[in-house]
Amino acid sequence: MSTVPSPSDTPIRWEGMTFRSWSELKLAKAFDDRGLLYLSNARGRVGIAPRRETRELDALVNVDGLLVNIEVDGAPWHPPERSADEHRRDRLLLVNGIVVFRYDANEVYRSPDRVAAEIVSLAARARQMLAGR
Repeated sequence: MSTVPSPSDTPIRWEGMTFRSWSELKLAKAFDDRGLLYLSNARGRVGIAPRRETRELDALVNVDGLLVNIEVDGAPWHPPERSADEHRRDRLLLVNGIVVFRYDANEVYRSPDRVAAEIVSLAARARQMLAGR
Protein backbone atom coordinates (compact mmCIF):
# COMPACT_ATOMS: atom_id res chain seq x y z
CA MET A 1 0.00 0.00 0.00
CA SER A 2 1.48 3.35 -1.01
CA THR A 3 1.39 6.31 1.32
CA VAL A 4 1.09 9.93 0.38
CA PRO A 5 4.41 11.76 0.34
CA SER A 6 4.48 14.68 2.75
CA PRO A 7 3.58 17.98 1.12
CA SER A 8 6.41 20.42 0.78
CA ASP A 9 6.47 24.18 0.75
CA THR A 10 7.45 23.97 -2.91
CA PRO A 11 4.42 23.79 -5.22
CA ILE A 12 4.23 20.80 -7.55
CA ARG A 13 4.05 21.81 -11.21
CA TRP A 14 2.65 19.89 -14.17
CA GLU A 15 1.51 21.12 -17.60
CA GLY A 16 1.62 24.76 -16.46
CA MET A 17 -0.56 24.06 -13.42
CA THR A 18 0.34 24.18 -9.73
CA PHE A 19 -0.68 21.62 -7.12
CA ARG A 20 -0.32 21.55 -3.34
CA SER A 21 -0.07 17.77 -3.04
CA TRP A 22 0.91 14.67 -5.00
CA SER A 23 -2.62 13.35 -4.50
CA GLU A 24 -4.07 16.41 -6.28
CA LEU A 25 -1.62 15.93 -9.15
CA LYS A 26 -2.52 12.25 -9.55
CA LEU A 27 -6.22 13.13 -9.64
CA ALA A 28 -5.59 15.89 -12.20
CA LYS A 29 -3.85 13.37 -14.46
CA ALA A 30 -6.80 10.97 -14.12
CA PHE A 31 -9.21 13.76 -15.14
CA ASP A 32 -6.88 14.77 -17.97
CA ASP A 33 -6.97 11.18 -19.27
CA ARG A 34 -10.78 11.52 -19.37
CA GLY A 35 -10.63 14.83 -21.26
CA LEU A 36 -12.39 16.80 -18.51
CA LEU A 37 -11.94 20.52 -17.90
CA TYR A 38 -9.94 20.75 -14.68
CA LEU A 39 -8.77 23.84 -12.77
CA SER A 40 -6.33 23.45 -9.89
CA ASN A 41 -6.35 25.80 -6.91
CA ALA A 42 -9.08 27.92 -8.45
CA ARG A 43 -9.94 31.06 -6.49
CA GLY A 44 -13.30 32.74 -6.47
CA ARG A 45 -15.54 35.06 -4.52
CA VAL A 46 -18.42 33.52 -2.55
CA GLY A 47 -20.86 34.64 0.11
CA ILE A 48 -23.61 37.16 0.51
CA ALA A 49 -22.81 40.89 0.65
CA PRO A 50 -21.39 42.41 2.74
CA ARG A 51 -19.64 39.20 3.82
CA ARG A 52 -18.07 38.15 0.52
CA GLU A 53 -14.74 36.41 0.65
CA THR A 54 -12.16 34.91 -1.65
CA ARG A 55 -11.83 31.14 -1.29
CA GLU A 56 -9.53 28.62 -2.91
CA LEU A 57 -10.74 25.27 -4.19
CA ASP A 58 -8.41 22.28 -4.51
CA ALA A 59 -9.92 21.45 -7.89
CA LEU A 60 -12.83 22.60 -10.01
CA VAL A 61 -13.98 20.07 -12.61
CA ASN A 62 -16.67 20.37 -15.27
CA VAL A 63 -18.41 17.00 -15.60
CA ASP A 64 -20.90 17.25 -18.48
CA GLY A 65 -21.90 20.77 -17.50
CA LEU A 66 -21.97 20.25 -13.73
CA LEU A 67 -19.31 22.16 -11.83
CA VAL A 68 -17.78 19.99 -9.12
CA ASN A 69 -15.33 21.15 -6.47
CA ILE A 70 -13.08 18.30 -5.40
CA GLU A 71 -11.45 18.76 -2.01
CA VAL A 72 -8.54 16.42 -1.30
CA ASP A 73 -8.45 16.44 2.48
CA GLY A 74 -5.19 15.74 4.24
CA ALA A 75 -2.64 17.34 6.52
CA PRO A 76 -1.54 20.06 6.69
CA TRP A 77 -4.06 21.85 4.47
CA HIS A 78 -7.26 20.42 5.97
CA PRO A 79 -6.78 20.02 9.74
CA PRO A 80 -9.85 19.09 11.82
CA GLU A 81 -10.01 22.54 13.44
CA ARG A 82 -10.85 24.04 10.02
CA SER A 83 -13.79 21.68 9.38
CA ALA A 84 -16.57 24.09 10.37
CA ASP A 85 -15.18 26.82 8.10
CA GLU A 86 -14.75 24.38 5.21
CA HIS A 87 -18.29 23.05 5.62
CA ARG A 88 -19.65 26.61 5.54
CA ARG A 89 -17.71 27.22 2.31
CA ASP A 90 -19.10 23.97 0.86
CA ARG A 91 -22.65 25.20 1.52
CA LEU A 92 -21.91 28.56 -0.11
CA LEU A 93 -20.57 26.81 -3.18
CA LEU A 94 -23.61 24.54 -3.41
CA VAL A 95 -26.08 27.43 -3.37
CA ASN A 96 -24.00 28.93 -6.19
CA GLY A 97 -24.35 25.80 -8.33
CA ILE A 98 -21.09 24.04 -7.46
CA VAL A 99 -21.36 20.55 -5.98
CA VAL A 100 -18.62 19.60 -3.48
CA PHE A 101 -17.11 16.14 -3.12
CA ARG A 102 -14.46 15.49 -0.45
CA TYR A 103 -11.91 12.71 -0.60
CA ASP A 104 -9.15 11.61 1.72
CA ALA A 105 -5.69 12.36 0.30
CA ASN A 106 -4.53 8.78 0.93
CA GLU A 107 -7.45 7.33 -1.03
CA VAL A 108 -6.79 9.68 -3.96
CA TYR A 109 -3.07 8.95 -3.95
CA ARG A 110 -3.58 5.17 -3.95
CA SER A 111 -6.47 5.03 -6.46
CA PRO A 112 -6.73 8.22 -8.55
CA ASP A 113 -8.39 6.49 -11.52
CA ARG A 114 -11.03 4.84 -9.34
CA VAL A 115 -11.70 8.14 -7.54
CA ALA A 116 -12.00 10.02 -10.86
CA ALA A 117 -14.44 7.40 -12.19
CA GLU A 118 -16.49 7.63 -8.98
CA ILE A 119 -16.60 11.43 -9.24
CA VAL A 120 -17.86 11.24 -12.82
CA SER A 121 -20.54 8.74 -11.75
CA LEU A 122 -21.59 10.77 -8.70
CA ALA A 123 -21.70 13.96 -10.76
CA ALA A 124 -24.09 12.31 -13.25
CA ARG A 125 -26.38 11.30 -10.38
CA ALA A 126 -26.14 14.77 -8.79
CA ARG A 127 -27.01 16.42 -12.11
CA GLN A 128 -30.14 14.22 -12.40
CA MET A 129 -31.17 15.06 -8.83
CA LEU A 130 -30.67 18.78 -9.37
CA ALA A 131 -32.74 18.56 -12.57
CA GLY A 132 -35.55 16.91 -10.60
CA ARG A 133 -35.42 13.54 -12.36
